[in-house]
Amino acid sequence: MCILRSCEINMDKTSGSQDTVFPEHQSTLIQHPLNSVYSIWLRVPNKGSFLEFANSFVQISTFNTVEQFWSQYLHLKISNNQSSFDLCIFKQNILPMWEDKMNAEGGMLEIFSHTMDFALLFEKLTLYMIGEQLLPYDLVNGIYCRYRKTPSNRTVVQLWLKDYNEKLNEMIISSIKRSICSECGSKLRFKTMKNVDQLTYAREHTA
Repeated sequence: MCILRSCEINMDKTSGSQDTVFPEHQSTLIQHPLNSVYSIWLRVPNKGSFLEFANSFVQISTFNTVEQFWSQYLHLKISNNQSSFDLCIFKQNILPMWEDKMNAEGGMLEIFSHTMDFALLFEKLTLYMIGEQLLPYDLVNGIYCRYRKTPSNRTVVQLWLKDYNEKLNEMIISSIKRSICSECGSKLRFKTMKNVDQLTYAREHTA
């Protein structure tokens, strides 16, 4: 099922540790640093308990420059033909779970599009995030993409925010409307983490 191309995830069966090996980046170009370090997470849905859900995320890489991002992102093969998966890009040391203290007081902005391929939508939103074009940028924790292989290929792309501030959140929504939504006719829906029921959240993400 793996959505990774030219990328190998190694599992140490004795220790449970997970390592990701990317092809070496041979470029000698000057690196262009980002203001934050990001982690890429992958998760394959299961029908287990919430604890199993929480332990099912695999951190596959980190990056902190533009060149590192493209080197890693271009080895991710995302398409509508894949099986179900969750793909997340979050700032370092923030888990892609609403229980994380950096997420617990915030919310998620869900973005739906019926005209743009979800992989392109995810890519565009990621570029806006790491390029800090979603203002106020300090509110942004990461992006969560949930894809389910169904007859309708149900997909949700979420922008996770660390605080619930109606005025500031509206600024981010306006940024997305001016950029991404103007291109693909996306619809937006905002949820606060406090209003997300744990069992419902786990059920939605394991379905």
